[in-house]
Amino acid sequence: VVRAATREYGLELHYYLRMSAFYGPFPKMDWTTRFFRDHPEWRCRDEHGVAVNFMSYAYPGVQERVLAYIDELLDYEPDGICLAFNRGLPLLLFEAPVIEAYRRKHGRTPNLPGECDTPELQAVRHELLTGFVEKARRLCERRGKSLSCIVPRDFERNRLFGLDADLLIARGLVDTVMVGAGHGDNPALND
Repeated sequence: VVRAATREYGLELHYYLRMSAFYGPFPKMDWTTRFFRDHPEWRCRDEHGVAVNFMSYAYPGVQERVLAYIDELLDYEPDGICLAFNRGLPLLLFEAPVIEAYRRKHGRTPNLPGECDTPELQAVRHELLTGFVEKARRLCERRGKSLSCIVPRDFERNRLFGLDADLLIARGLVDTVMVGAGHGDNPALND
């Protein structure tokens, strides 16, 4: 019904995919997704190595799961997929694949927690997340669909959390970017 209506009105329909949809139960709740429960080895890790309540896009298994989900969503004939980065950043932190990518690039292991916010480590995280978006882009292109995204307004904070929207745009990986308010919108960023 929605698909027919958007076509009738001349609108594009992009399915909004919350990138951090796989997370653990909140305190005093006894449920979670099976994917989260069955794969503790794919969770984000903070700068001290402690598991965080989200799955990490640094792991191929997480990427494959989300790409398969996108592929299934495309069967319902939207005009595109919108990667929703506006809730739930970060999507990767300091997991083994991040540390290994840093080691390959810089020839040493980063000194954590002291170097957790360095431009060099941020760049490694940006490349890993951008690599996932590139795979999503190729999937959408093969299916003749568009790829868009929504990001929070605070681009500096986004980069600190592993998302470099400018990099996605520069590489032509997204057709449109919606800059959204997100939670706790800062009026200083509205301009």
